Amino acid sequence: MRSIIFTILFLFSVTAFAEALPSAPHIVVTGNYKMKVVPDTLHMSLSIIETGKDVAKVTRLVESRSAKLISSLKALGIDKKDITSSQLRITPHYNWRNKEQVYAGTEVSRQVEIILRELANYNEFLKTLLDIRVGRINNSYLKSTKEKEIRKKALQLAVEDARLKAELLVSNISENLGAVYSINHHSAGQLMQKSRMAYAAQDTAESAFEPGVIEFTESVSVVYYLTRQ
Repeated sequence: MRSIIFTILFLFSVTAFAEALPSAPHIVVTGNYKMKVVPDTLHMSLSIIETGKDVAKVTRLVESRSAKLISSLKALGIDKKDITSSQLRITPHYNWRNKEQVYAGTEVSRQVEIILRELANYNEFLKTLLDIRVGRINNSYLKSTKEKEIRKKALQLAVEDARLKAELLVSNISENLGAVYSINHHSAGQLMQKSRMAYAAQDTAESAFEPGVIEFTESVSVVYYLTRQ
């Protein structure tokens, strides 16, 4: 039974591959292009956390620190549309003792999403987070606001790269490059290069922050017909 299933899958794969290519003479080429750009925005998700047995008290502390954080971020010039504050999350915790659950306290937290558009203010931004005693940095990453335009340009140049490769491959044979039979786009995610974000200690004046560059890669596979000279 396993042998029969394998044979069927193999035949299906061969048939699918054959259908993806023309029966007429053709050439398959891949075009690639990479573009690098310096990021201009920092996206960060963080949590303000307090834990204790007095739920009302820890809730007030989280609310107070949240308000202070938002106020400080606005003072840095961060627009309110670039600050997203979630609802409070209240999580009671219990420990097991002699086969019984014993209340250990309640964790109250709030997640805040921030976009820093002026990377020159990173040190002040970091100092603000340290002053507020942010409980956890969930994630942070750098982006470029020009990503859409960059990817469009890289894709155009990847198509051009495929055409040039095809022309080079047929330049010394008795065939001409014909019409395009098919073209497939393969887009890679952004790659950070030489970027570093370090969160300093309370008494550190400057942070080790190097934006580095973001690399965008676009790739296409093109099938060209071949025609006789």
